[in-house]
Amino acid sequence: MNQSKREKHIEDIVAGFKGLYQQLHASFLIEPNSCPITQSQWLVLTFIAKHSKPTIRDLRTVLGISSSAVTQLVNILEKKGYVVRRIHPDDGRASMLELSSRARKTFNALKNRRLKEIAKLFDIFTDDELLKYVALHRKLTGQNY
Repeated sequence: MNQSKREKHIEDIVAGFKGLYQQLHASFLIEPNSCPITQSQWLVLTFIAKHSKPTIRDLRTVLGISSSAVTQLVNILEKKGYVVRRIHPDDGRASMLELSSRARKTFNALKNRRLKEIAKLFDIFTDDELLKYVALHRKLTGQNY
């Protein structure tokens, strides 16, 4: 395949990624009446769920927003009963964040609902096509699991 044709294929793939991103983003939109948390709060809960007792500083760094914005998000989640703060054993000024049992239940329910929505996008593939896609995706992203 010549370089020009290869670049055209890569452009098509990038356009496809953008379309897929839009579809995924649409499936992630949370209806205010059907869900007790916002998209920003979901990002915070996801980070807390994936990391062992992160701090406000950890969230600020990863989310790329100010400490006050992170603190506001965490305060709301704490008031809703989704986040628990614990004093950091090495730094009394810092708090470690954990999901409450209520948050774990809500988080898992939403995660499962979203996974079902995302899975619908892959219904177009046969089982063999899906396995090939997964293998190519892993190769592209360097994931070897």
